[in-house]
Amino acid sequence: ACPAGIDICEYIRQISLGDYLGATQVIKERNPFPAVIGRICPRPCEQDCRRQLIDEPVAINFLKRYAADYERESGQRVQPYKAPETGKKIAVVGGGVEGLSTAFFSARLGHAVDVYEAAPKLGGQVLMAAAGSWRKDVSGIVDWRANELDHLGVDVRINKYAEASDVLSLEPDVVIVATGGLPDLDWLPGAE
Repeated sequence: ACPAGIDICEYIRQISLGDYLGATQVIKERNPFPAVIGRICPRPCEQDCRRQLIDEPVAINFLKRYAADYERESGQRVQPYKAPETGKKIAVVGGGVEGLSTAFFSARLGHAVDVYEAAPKLGGQVLMAAAGSWRKDVSGIVDWRANELDHLGVDVRINKYAEASDVLSLEPDVVIVATGGLPDLDWLPGAE
Protein backbone atom coordinates (compact mmCIF):
# COMPACT_ATOMS: atom_id res chain seq x y z
CA ALA A 1 0.00 0.00 0.00
CA CYS A 2 3.05 2.31 -0.08
CA PRO A 3 2.29 5.06 -2.63
CA ALA A 4 6.03 5.39 -3.32
CA GLY A 5 6.45 1.66 -3.92
CA ILE A 6 9.18 1.28 -1.28
CA ASP A 7 10.32 -2.29 -0.57
CA ILE A 8 9.05 -2.20 3.00
CA CYS A 9 9.79 -5.84 3.78
CA GLU A 10 13.44 -5.39 2.75
CA TYR A 11 14.10 -2.25 4.74
CA ILE A 12 12.47 -3.76 7.84
CA ARG A 13 14.68 -6.84 7.33
CA GLN A 14 17.76 -4.58 7.14
CA ILE A 15 16.70 -2.86 10.36
CA SER A 16 16.20 -6.22 12.08
CA LEU A 17 19.79 -7.08 11.11
CA GLY A 18 21.00 -3.79 12.60
CA ASP A 19 21.94 -2.38 9.18
CA TYR A 20 20.21 1.01 9.46
CA LEU A 21 22.26 2.54 6.65
CA GLY A 22 21.35 -0.40 4.41
CA ALA A 23 17.69 0.14 5.30
CA THR A 24 17.98 3.81 4.37
CA GLN A 25 19.58 2.87 1.07
CA VAL A 26 16.64 0.59 0.27
CA ILE A 27 14.20 3.39 1.15
CA LYS A 28 16.07 5.90 -1.02
CA GLU A 29 15.67 3.70 -4.08
CA ARG A 30 12.11 5.06 -4.21
CA ASN A 31 11.98 8.00 -1.76
CA PRO A 32 14.59 10.77 -1.71
CA PHE A 33 13.27 12.24 1.58
CA PRO A 34 12.82 9.39 4.08
CA ALA A 35 13.33 11.51 7.21
CA VAL A 36 10.80 14.09 6.03
CA ILE A 37 8.25 11.55 4.87
CA GLY A 38 8.81 9.65 8.10
CA ARG A 39 7.36 12.69 9.86
CA ILE A 40 4.43 13.59 7.62
CA CYS A 41 3.30 10.38 5.90
CA PRO A 42 -0.29 9.33 6.68
CA ARG A 43 0.97 5.67 6.76
CA PRO A 44 -1.41 3.87 4.38
CA CYS A 45 0.97 0.89 4.52
CA GLU A 46 0.16 0.33 8.18
CA GLN A 47 -3.57 0.10 7.44
CA ASP A 48 -2.83 -2.83 5.10
CA CYS A 49 -0.19 -4.46 7.31
CA ARG A 50 -1.02 -8.16 7.74
CA ARG A 51 0.33 -8.10 11.29
CA GLN A 52 -2.89 -6.37 12.36
CA LEU A 53 -4.68 -9.70 11.83
CA ILE A 54 -2.71 -10.97 14.84
CA ASP A 55 -2.44 -7.93 17.11
CA GLU A 56 -1.47 -4.57 15.59
CA PRO A 57 0.33 -3.28 12.48
CA VAL A 58 4.09 -2.89 12.42
CA ALA A 59 5.15 0.75 12.94
CA ILE A 60 6.42 0.88 9.36
CA ASN A 61 6.63 4.65 9.04
CA PHE A 62 8.42 5.12 12.37
CA LEU A 63 10.97 2.48 11.36
CA LYS A 64 11.60 4.45 8.16
CA ARG A 65 12.02 7.61 10.20
CA TYR A 66 14.38 5.88 12.65
CA ALA A 67 16.62 4.54 9.87
CA ALA A 68 16.71 7.94 8.13
CA ASP A 69 17.46 9.77 11.39
CA TYR A 70 20.21 7.25 12.12
CA GLU A 71 21.82 8.09 8.79
CA ARG A 72 21.69 11.82 9.46
CA GLU A 73 22.98 11.54 13.02
CA SER A 74 25.81 9.23 11.91
CA GLY A 75 27.00 11.89 9.45
CA GLN A 76 27.23 9.27 6.73
CA ARG A 77 25.33 9.61 3.50
CA VAL A 78 24.18 6.47 1.77
CA GLN A 79 23.16 6.63 -1.83
CA PRO A 80 21.16 4.28 -3.98
CA TYR A 81 22.62 3.14 -7.27
CA LYS A 82 23.63 5.90 -9.68
CA ALA A 83 23.90 5.19 -13.40
CA PRO A 84 26.94 6.29 -15.42
CA GLU A 85 26.89 9.80 -16.86
CA THR A 86 24.71 10.19 -19.93
CA GLY A 87 26.00 13.56 -21.12
CA LYS A 88 22.44 14.95 -20.93
CA LYS A 89 21.64 18.18 -19.05
CA ILE A 90 18.41 18.91 -17.22
CA ALA A 91 17.35 22.27 -15.81
CA VAL A 92 14.77 22.08 -13.02
CA VAL A 93 12.87 25.26 -12.18
CA GLY A 94 11.66 25.00 -8.59
CA GLY A 95 13.25 23.64 -5.44
CA GLY A 96 10.20 22.22 -3.72
CA VAL A 97 9.33 18.56 -3.29
CA GLU A 98 8.62 18.00 -6.99
CA GLY A 99 11.74 19.83 -8.18
CA LEU A 100 14.08 18.20 -5.65
CA SER A 101 12.63 14.75 -6.38
CA THR A 102 13.07 15.35 -10.10
CA ALA A 103 16.66 16.43 -9.52
CA PHE A 104 17.36 13.41 -7.30
CA PHE A 105 16.00 10.80 -9.71
CA SER A 106 17.42 12.52 -12.81
CA ALA A 107 20.89 12.63 -11.25
CA ARG A 108 20.56 8.96 -10.33
CA LEU A 109 19.86 8.25 -14.00
CA GLY A 110 23.22 9.84 -14.82
CA HIS A 111 22.07 13.25 -16.05
CA ALA A 112 23.69 16.57 -15.10
CA VAL A 113 21.09 18.63 -13.22
CA ASP A 114 20.78 22.34 -12.37
CA VAL A 115 18.05 23.43 -9.94
CA TYR A 116 16.82 27.04 -9.83
CA GLU A 117 14.93 28.15 -6.72
CA ALA A 118 13.76 31.75 -6.30
CA ALA A 119 13.27 31.40 -2.53
CA PRO A 120 16.13 31.66 -0.03
CA LYS A 121 15.57 28.00 1.03
CA LEU A 122 14.75 24.73 -0.63
CA GLY A 123 11.74 22.63 0.30
CA GLY A 124 8.84 24.61 -1.10
CA GLN A 125 5.66 25.95 0.39
CA VAL A 126 3.72 22.72 0.12
CA LEU A 127 6.25 20.73 2.17
CA MET A 128 6.54 23.40 4.83
CA ALA A 129 2.74 23.74 5.07
CA ALA A 130 2.36 19.94 5.32
CA ALA A 131 5.02 19.81 8.03
CA GLY A 132 2.82 21.78 10.45
CA SER A 133 4.17 21.68 13.99
CA TRP A 134 7.31 19.87 12.83
CA ARG A 135 8.17 22.72 10.45
CA LYS A 136 11.47 23.68 12.13
CA ASP A 137 12.58 20.06 12.42
CA VAL A 138 11.58 19.30 8.83
CA SER A 139 13.27 22.46 7.56
CA GLY A 140 16.61 21.31 8.98
CA ILE A 141 16.13 17.86 7.50
CA VAL A 142 15.26 19.31 4.09
CA ASP A 143 18.42 21.43 4.25
CA TRP A 144 20.50 18.36 5.06
CA ARG A 145 18.89 16.34 2.28
CA ALA A 146 19.28 19.19 -0.21
CA ASN A 147 22.99 19.24 0.55
CA GLU A 148 22.96 15.57 -0.36
CA LEU A 149 22.18 16.58 -3.92
CA ASP A 150 25.74 17.91 -4.12
CA HIS A 151 26.96 14.35 -3.68
CA LEU A 152 24.91 13.36 -6.71
CA GLY A 153 26.42 16.21 -8.75
CA VAL A 154 23.33 18.46 -8.75
CA ASP A 155 24.01 22.19 -8.97
CA VAL A 156 21.49 23.99 -6.75
CA ARG A 157 20.99 27.74 -7.11
CA ILE A 158 18.85 29.34 -4.41
CA ASN A 159 17.70 32.97 -4.49
CA LYS A 160 17.87 32.58 -8.25
CA TYR A 161 14.99 33.31 -10.55
CA ALA A 162 15.09 31.05 -13.56
CA GLU A 163 15.45 33.69 -16.23
CA ALA A 164 14.96 32.03 -19.60
CA SER A 165 18.27 33.42 -20.84
CA ASP A 166 20.14 31.97 -17.83
CA VAL A 167 18.54 28.56 -18.13
CA LEU A 168 18.91 28.30 -21.88
CA SER A 169 22.51 29.58 -21.85
CA LEU A 170 23.47 26.26 -20.19
CA GLU A 171 21.96 24.48 -23.20
CA PRO A 172 19.93 21.90 -21.30
CA ASP A 173 18.40 18.98 -23.15
CA VAL A 174 15.27 19.31 -21.03
CA VAL A 175 13.75 22.05 -18.86
CA ILE A 176 11.34 20.86 -16.19
CA VAL A 177 9.09 23.44 -14.55
CA ALA A 178 8.24 22.32 -11.02
CA THR A 179 7.08 25.56 -9.43
CA GLY A 180 4.52 23.80 -7.22
CA GLY A 181 2.27 25.70 -4.85
CA LEU A 182 1.70 29.41 -4.55
CA PRO A 183 4.81 31.13 -3.20
CA ASP A 184 4.95 33.29 -0.10
CA LEU A 185 5.85 36.62 -1.67
CA ASP A 186 6.85 38.39 1.57
CA TRP A 187 10.54 37.73 0.96
CA LEU A 188 10.52 39.17 -2.57
CA PRO A 189 12.14 42.56 -3.06
CA GLY A 190 9.42 45.16 -3.59
CA ALA A 191 6.58 42.77 -2.65
CA GLU A 192 3.53 44.53 -1.29
